[in-house]
Amino acid sequence: MSATADRSTLRVADLVEMLNARCEVRVLRPDLAETAIAGLKPASAAAAGDVAFVKSASILAAADGSCASLLIVPAGSSVDEAALAARGVTAIAYAANPRLEFALVGTRVAPRPPATGVSPAATVDARSVLGEDVSIAAGCVIGAAEIGAGTSLGPNCVVIDGCVIGSACTIGASVTIGAEGFGYERDESGYPVKFPHVGSVRIGDRVDIGAGTVLDRGALGDTVVGDGTKIDNLCHIAHNVSIGVDTMIVAHAMIGGSARIGDRAWIGPGALVRNGLTVGDDAFVSMGSVVTRDVEAGQHVTGNFAIPHARFIDHLRGVR
Repeated sequence: MSATADRSTLRVADLVEMLNARCEVRVLRPDLAETAIAGLKPASAAAAGDVAFVKSASILAAADGSCASLLIVPAGSSVDEAALAARGVTAIAYAANPRLEFALVGTRVAPRPPATGVSPAATVDARSVLGEDVSIAAGCVIGAAEIGAGTSLGPNCVVIDGCVIGSACTIGASVTIGAEGFGYERDESGYPVKFPHVGSVRIGDRVDIGAGTVLDRGALGDTVVGDGTKIDNLCHIAHNVSIGVDTMIVAHAMIGGSARIGDRAWIGPGALVRNGLTVGDDAFVSMGSVVTRDVEAGQHVTGNFAIPHARFIDHLRGVR
């Protein structure tokens, strides 16, 4: 792709050049290769200038009638290229993972917005350390924290003293980083005495955190989120949790205190992981699961209480 192509001048030809390095691309209408890219659309609604994709061959009919300038379909798909060309489809890409290729194209068609700096309606402690091109939206309260270059914080975020956020992170609206965790010890009379929380939260680079999520600071150590991890909206990450790299944690998940989540794990929506457990690398926790024992690397668990997914399905078959 041309190094000078930006969002305002991006052409179909630029995206064809980008995709050619990754998958088979056939240009059906060379006369339309200079068409400017307008946006990203579903295949069924795409028009001239749009980019669209079809995820699997089973739903290839979604492309019928599509007028996308660039259409990404599963490798090996049988499509009527002549009909597509007649509707103005300029190029078609045959990809092993159309959704991935569409997402990569999306980084050029809809890139991250440029840095906006610190809003005058934000409160930032003078002791904080901010990298270059940091964006802090209105209503944020930033303590004596460290925020890496290119990171953006949406409206009304709170970052407590001592927390560290890496570079190129995207923090959604109303996220709280460094809240005091829930830890008490009962005294002789049964009264709950607050356990001290003197740790922090350390977040790596390229981490995304969705709106309304809370990450508690560690009690004596730190709560840690590894590089490239993505945490959805309305999740709770308790004190002293350690999350590896490139893991995904989906909406309403709750990770109990001192749990260890490995690299590239998937924690489904509404899942609960009990405090102190380990979820191994590449493990998959299905939505709504309640995890009460360690999950081995690569294991897929489902249910309440969570068991290996295959056993859960066998049990359902028996019940039915």
